[in-house]
Amino acid sequence: MLALTDSGTGHALTVYVMDTATRSFKKVWEADGVPNVGACAPAHFVSTSRLGEATASANDDGQIVVKMPVPSRRLKSELLVAVFAWTEQTYRLAREQMVSRYKWNGRDWDGIGNSGTQNCE
Repeated sequence: MLALTDSGTGHALTVYVMDTATRSFKKVWEADGVPNVGACAPAHFVSTSRLGEATASANDDGQIVVKMPVPSRRLKSELLVAVFAWTEQTYRLAREQMVSRYKWNGRDWDGIGNSGTQNCE
């Protein structure tokens, strides 16, 4: 089960994966930011209110996808997309990207066309 909390002003996101096979819903993994392995991301999932909220979801492959608008030197803002994949023991950062053209679809953030995606390796 994927669970999300926002603390303080509602702009700080923490993502949890819970084991639903136990009655106690044991926490399997949590993240409140991107590990310092990529070149793009801020340390924590804290959004600037004028840019929009951070979101998290699980895709069909079981990966956790976090999307968050962040200030940019090149543009007004860019969309950070961090993908975490299951390693049979925990989740690890699998991919980190910045998307320069994006929009809110009413439920989540979407890239627009050839959105100028930059991989952060």
